[in-house]
Amino acid sequence: MNYIIFRVLIKWLIVFASIIIYLHCLIKRQRIIKWEDAPPDMRKLIKNHEKKINTGLKILIGSALLWMSVYFMIPAGLDFICILHGEYDVVRGKVVSWDYSDEEEEKERAVTILSADTGEEIGVIVYSVGIRKGDYLEVRYLPHTGYGEIISLKQERIEKDG
Repeated sequence: MNYIIFRVLIKWLIVFASIIIYLHCLIKRQRIIKWEDAPPDMRKLIKNHEKKINTGLKILIGSALLWMSVYFMIPAGLDFICILHGEYDVVRGKVVSWDYSDEEEEKERAVTILSADTGEEIGVIVYSVGIRKGDYLEVRYLPHTGYGEIISLKQERIEKDG
């Protein structure tokens, strides 16, 4: 679970640092696009529209950072509280949806598990080798971000005749 906690923390810090840099650029009124740095054939066009271009880019970047804050930073912050209290959720069941990867390389994989206990579908993100539909998983995960670790994996591979 330490690796998962580390990954969530690093992603949270990257978003936080991006917000700080963005706010610094807004306060200092830095230009994102500078007509002086444009190719010679585009300078006149960019010089005439530089303010509109920079305003549009700042709105676009600000919107993206706001979206990341709401959909990642807030849930990650709530999960850090759960980590401090040791409150993890556990789901056991069959994989009904996965990232369609047969690779045997370890990486983040989004899977949906049909809970054997409650019958509801729960989406989690695990760091693992290829997981396929029908595999039976037991995952301990963070309740707000859905990041977790596999406690047990029973693979049910269907071999093709051929």
